[in-house]
Amino acid sequence: MRNISDIKASDIVSGVTVHVGPSDRVSDIIGKMIKHNVEEIPVVDGKKLVGLVGYSALIKRRKLPMVTSVEHIMYHPPRIDLDKNILEVAEIMLSTGIKHIPVTKKDKLVGMITIESLMRKVMDSEEMKGVQIRDIMTPTPKCVAEDDTIWKAKALMAELDESVLPVVDRNGKFVGIVSMKSILRYIEPISRPHFGQFVDEKKPPLVQVKSIMASPAPALRANDTISKAIETMLNNSMSAVVVVDDDGKPMGIVGEDDILEYLVGLKEREDVYVQISGLAESAEVYDGMYSLIGKALKRIAKYTRPLSLIIHVSTYHHEGGEIKYSMHTRLSTTRKMYYARAYDWDLFKALSTVLEHLEKQVRKDKKKHEELSMSML
Repeated sequence: MRNISDIKASDIVSGVTVHVGPSDRVSDIIGKMIKHNVEEIPVVDGKKLVGLVGYSALIKRRKLPMVTSVEHIMYHPPRIDLDKNILEVAEIMLSTGIKHIPVTKKDKLVGMITIESLMRKVMDSEEMKGVQIRDIMTPTPKCVAEDDTIWKAKALMAELDESVLPVVDRNGKFVGIVSMKSILRYIEPISRPHFGQFVDEKKPPLVQVKSIMASPAPALRANDTISKAIETMLNNSMSAVVVVDDDGKPMGIVGEDDILEYLVGLKEREDVYVQISGLAESAEVYDGMYSLIGKALKRIAKYTRPLSLIIHVSTYHHEGGEIKYSMHTRLSTTRKMYYARAYDWDLFKALSTVLEHLEKQVRKDKKKHEELSMSML
């Protein structure tokens, strides 16, 4: 059984199955994503890599002309040294949100490093042995009802920065999975707007989630292993798998980001890995946020060693120009994972609230541990 620390980026390079050109249209991208079952596609001009385009460009845009050229929505992928350790690759994927990274030689596209090849390589590693899903899953996931419209599902995906959502029936039981891939598969054949028309202007308003969801969909239990979760995702071409309780209701979800966060937590480092996503603020705002975070992590370190802190912020624009912030956080420590959410009109109040909730949970667990230790004396 191979140790993760021995695996290099060069060990997980795969071939290029599909690419697009900068002048190709959104409709072409969607068609190729569906045909080749990929979420990100390299953009090549001649033989030169010029960018990458993926679901993120489609999820977050409410109105996007199907005739839009790729060059207007593509982004620049990170560069990876093939001698890098696979844990460093995981950190790059997590920090950039890009899970299909082109490999170049003198600017020529020669291969891809994908989240699938990474997970396949680490699945049976020593570090994954015996680790349970409950240790890394995101609890109480946001769900959509089977009778909700696919446009409501798409909006929730954009809010959460996710491409997969659990679907529940009227009793709250898990009945399937809806993905951006399935929404695109529906949009692609019906939406071929002429120039100036938008996808949203063509959409039928009452298309329900249950008509496009994957059902039945595999579900796991909290005491299953991470390796089983990875195997399930790979075998079913899924980016996440739902965890259900004894009543068949979603109690958690484990996805690619959860796997990456676990791997990043294995990397030896002196400082805590902190990531903030979903914000477009000034450097002064980030400085203020990192100041609050640093103080909170110092307090938390008195009770347990923090490894990583992931913060995702969603913004809602209301009439009058006011912005409300929704904040979701995950704290990884040597003991366990902690989660907190907050909503506020003030960004720093929302941040203070989630940090206080995390610290409170850590202190509570520390006290329980001490009481248990005393009772065993």
